[in-house]
Amino acid sequence: MGSYDQIYVGGRFTGTDDGKSYDNINPATEEPLGQAPDAGLSDTVRAIEAARESFDSGVWSDASRQERARVMRQIAELLEEHRQEMSYVTVEEVGHPTGIGGVLAHGAIANAHYIADLAGRDFGYIAAPIVGQQQTTHRQILREPVGVVSAILPFNAPVTVAGYKSLAAIGAGNSVVMKPSPLTPFSALLFAKIVAQSDLPAGVLNVITGQSAETGIELTENPKVDMVSFTGSPEVGAAIMASCARTLKRVMLELGGKSAHIVLDDAPVQLAAAIAGAGPMGLSGQGCALPTRILVPNSMAEEFTPLAKAIVESLVVGDPKDPQTQLGPVVSAAQRDRVERYVEIAKQEGATLLCGGKRPEDLQRGYFYRPTLFHDVENEMRIAQEEVFGPVAVIIRYEDVDDAIRICNDSAFGLAGNICSSNPQRAEAVAKRMRTGQVWINTPLSDEAHSLPYPDIPFGGYKQSGVGRELGVEGYLEYTELKSIAATF
Repeated sequence: MGSYDQIYVGGRFTGTDDGKSYDNINPATEEPLGQAPDAGLSDTVRAIEAARESFDSGVWSDASRQERARVMRQIAELLEEHRQEMSYVTVEEVGHPTGIGGVLAHGAIANAHYIADLAGRDFGYIAAPIVGQQQTTHRQILREPVGVVSAILPFNAPVTVAGYKSLAAIGAGNSVVMKPSPLTPFSALLFAKIVAQSDLPAGVLNVITGQSAETGIELTENPKVDMVSFTGSPEVGAAIMASCARTLKRVMLELGGKSAHIVLDDAPVQLAAAIAGAGPMGLSGQGCALPTRILVPNSMAEEFTPLAKAIVESLVVGDPKDPQTQLGPVVSAAQRDRVERYVEIAKQEGATLLCGGKRPEDLQRGYFYRPTLFHDVENEMRIAQEEVFGPVAVIIRYEDVDDAIRICNDSAFGLAGNICSSNPQRAEAVAKRMRTGQVWINTPLSDEAHSLPYPDIPFGGYKQSGVGRELGVEGYLEYTELKSIAATF
């Protein structure tokens, strides 16, 4: 891999203040990919200062919409030129198969082009004037950048989410300090290297990597930061929200999920089993919107269950670089330990293991885990209520549609939902009753042709799945402030 031994601050690559670094581990081999910069508190402050200085100077925050759009188009074209590198670093660093790496790279590029279009648009408007006998009051509403944004990324789709957060914030005129997961530093530094080739002014994008918790704390508590955009666990999201409350910062939180896939009784059973069996296993189960609760009507369960089991068992686990591989490893030893704990909890609570539930015997190195499916699961069980973030799904039976909706909505989360049906009107009626931020009907979750999640519609959830939205116009406007001006002459 290329050299990723420096953080990116104030428009240049630089060493950390104390020169510390750490091993970046390939989850498929358990071998180091190289050394990543281990930024500390002083590096974080330096990055925040650079972002603050660039924002307050107006070099980007006061730039015209046309200029911002031009630079954002340039960044989108640069990302396109580096598509293969983005895919490669995802495969090496996260362990996703090459096909998934390509999909994630495509998603980052599609989103960048969409942001470039948004950057050129004026989202302000003119309100009707108030006409008096002697004077007229003219009123306008403006959309202005928030200021300095801390963008804190997850490990599961690092380059893609880097684009979702940082490019939306930058396109709206903000300056950004971006911090990836400690598990995926090279993805963020590659992103910085690509953006550094553009005409984006120095200090508008800053990227720090590291393992220290104090860097994340500084990114949320520093008074020179105006907004925090975070994707990750609900527990960390709640801590960030509490931290931001001290200085009343704006927050955008995209958190966990325990999404339900409702198979309606009019669905073709083989198609339903194929979609429901493979869907939860994408990204090796490390996706917040994956449909890990499969809801099946009693009338279909006996036929559906062995078909879904066969689909799960057919998934090829192995070397992410092998084109035949469908599931790579989970991202770390700690993540695999978490999966194993939840599998044992499910057994203790009375769920029946259909397949998987163990490490592959033929893969002695790497953090691999077989795709796992349970049935005889009640929705009250922890395996049905808590996010595992690994290749584990459960089958839950339901009586009728009302029962399916009750089970679906009986969750602390509300990020996404899936439906399989042959009746469009019926499926849409069910979708409207699901307390989730998005619903996919007969739609695969990984589709390079359509860049799922779609860049032009909002993504986010209800309840403990987060605050605010990413993507779409709504996600772009999260990074703006509203200002109204009334002038009487």
